[in-house]
Amino acid sequence: MTRGIFGLVAVAAGMSVAACSADQESLPASPNFHTVGPSTTCDFPHIKSIANKYFTGAQKKKVATLVTQMSQADAYSLTAKNKGFDIMAEVALAVRNNQAGTPSRGSDLTNHLILCMFSRTTELSAYPLAWPEDFTVAVTPSLHGAYDVRGGASDLTGAVLSRPITAPFSGVAPLQSSSWPAMLGGNAAPSRVLLYGQPGSTSVSYIWKMVPHDADFAPPGIVGLCTEDPNSMVTEDGDFLRFEDAYFLIPGVCSPTALLQDGWNPFRLARGLFSPRHLWAGSLNPGGLGGSTGGIRSEYGTEEVVVSLTLSPQPTDGTINQSIPPGNFSVSALSAGEPVPGTTVTLQAVENNGSTVLLTSSLAACTGDTCNAPVDANGVAHFGNLFINKTGGYRLAISATVVGRPGLSVGITSNQFNIRP
Repeated sequence: MTRGIFGLVAVAAGMSVAACSADQESLPASPNFHTVGPSTTCDFPHIKSIANKYFTGAQKKKVATLVTQMSQADAYSLTAKNKGFDIMAEVALAVRNNQAGTPSRGSDLTNHLILCMFSRTTELSAYPLAWPEDFTVAVTPSLHGAYDVRGGASDLTGAVLSRPITAPFSGVAPLQSSSWPAMLGGNAAPSRVLLYGQPGSTSVSYIWKMVPHDADFAPPGIVGLCTEDPNSMVTEDGDFLRFEDAYFLIPGVCSPTALLQDGWNPFRLARGLFSPRHLWAGSLNPGGLGGSTGGIRSEYGTEEVVVSLTLSPQPTDGTINQSIPPGNFSVSALSAGEPVPGTTVTLQAVENNGSTVLLTSSLAACTGDTCNAPVDANGVAHFGNLFINKTGGYRLAISATVVGRPGLSVGITSNQFNIRP
């Protein structure tokens, strides 16, 4: 099976392998959560009641014990947090084994666990932005949701994948050189997270979230989409993610996912949906398109990456082995107005008669007639004090590349200028 490469920094989801079903997954009308009386605060008896109806067999007994231990430790304590995550892990197990109760109860149970794990007064940033949260897709075995716990000693260690996990469309994982405990270790104890997800607002996007909402990944984690299309990965806000190989996804054997029309506004993904597709050589990249991120709080989707270049200022006539006027040059390299992390800009001195020259710069790495400089956070590469060692008429040829990607930039050339003795 051919494996795809993807490249750039943002979540790209390719239509070639991730073409999605036309069917729409239905969403419940509203989150499942009791909003009357004491159930709006931590309520251990209510958690026990929901769990007793949601779980069956040995899991019911195990979770009843966990709820008792959680209540004995008091709400918001470290033990309450750990036992709450343990119960969420049991929910994930029941969903994987298709032995879960009704999704509405699973959603209700998760919301009430959060109420007893994190204080609404002192730990509000741990809560989902939309509260109460709707976890029904995440805990419905037949839908393309995701729900799992990571970071604890007893938690699974692999990627968190969307269903079906045998052919996932999207996933979240640490870098191959890292692990969940290492990535989450900088967060407050117990340094565990619930990751959950559902299909996004387009057929090639996916929504990932986590509890606690304010948890950070250091080193960064990887969000991936199963695709061979060389688009980029972007967040809901249009921010490009730095390219990482989504080693845990294999294009060609992944499952398409039906998008959800759940009120999310489509974001900057549309023009990439019908653009020409390119397949990558499997030897270059084993996984799907991935981007590194410091946290999971957004919708992730594809964006066609065409890097537009602008040189400022234009060079003017100068003197051999002296700084080309007017002095310092900069090149902006943007895609749809956004910086693209991992971009390197190349300047090449092209002499009118084709002879070889030497180009040097005080701010860039130069070899022969070419200088390279990475872009800064604003997508700008800086070239200062450019020198040419031979008289003649010249132009600067400008191009850009992005780490992990083919050449997608549109090259430009400067105005002609002359170097005199």
